[in-house]
Amino acid sequence: MRTRVTLGILALAALAVGLVASIRAEGSHAAPRNDRAAVLEMVSRAGPGGSAFQDAILADGAVSAAELQSAYDATFACMTDAGVDVIRPGDPRMAEGARLGFAVGAGQDRAAVESTVRSCQERYLDRVQLAAALLAGK
Repeated sequence: MRTRVTLGILALAALAVGLVASIRAEGSHAAPRNDRAAVLEMVSRAGPGGSAFQDAILADGAVSAAELQSAYDATFACMTDAGVDVIRPGDPRMAEGARLGFAVGAGQDRAAVESTVRSCQERYLDRVQLAAALLAGK
């Protein structure tokens, strides 16, 4: 039996909570929406991971729709290469409103699959997704 777990939205929420906790712990305040440098600094402190891939996207202080999609595509490729059954938007198994999902098949170790998914998200998606949301004022 396969079960579906969607982490795209959960990862963004977890990073946002970490970001707020980090800001509060340091006694600083959120930057104005138009302060791209401050947003990118907050994103860099928001959590583990990141990579040259994400750094390249964030280097100009903006995240375009194409760059965000590229981050999702790289995450999907990482997951697929690791043997994870990726559920993409448009797949009837995808939870409503989610952009990233995966299935754990019979005989697969759920914890190992979830660890792989988390690793791919940290490497290719998390900081880009968080920056896109913050820069959009969400």
